[in-house]
Amino acid sequence: MGAGSRAQAPAIDGESEESWLTHSSENESTEISFEEAYRKLEQTVEELGGGGLSLERATVLYEEGMKLVQVCNQRLSAAELRVTQLKDSYSSPPDVLPDDNDQNC
Repeated sequence: MGAGSRAQAPAIDGESEESWLTHSSENESTEISFEEAYRKLEQTVEELGGGGLSLERATVLYEEGMKLVQVCNQRLSAAELRVTQLKDSYSSPPDVLPDDNDQNC
């Protein structure tokens, strides 16, 4: 491996690091869902926790995990914003209710 080359991470479920990380940085909103990112993050954490990794592999997995955390956070923030916007759009200002003492009958 040359000084300027970067280690290629082994595939997670048949997908190389380059395939999903490159695509996610180009167009994150359509490439990987929250659920998929979370699943990959769980796999990454499990592999890191298992030990016995080379420093290079552990570093690549750590970087991959941090990117997955970022994707998950972005998806959660977007969902939270959408829920807030929906809540605001469907809630109308409270109607002014007549006071119980005001009887116009």
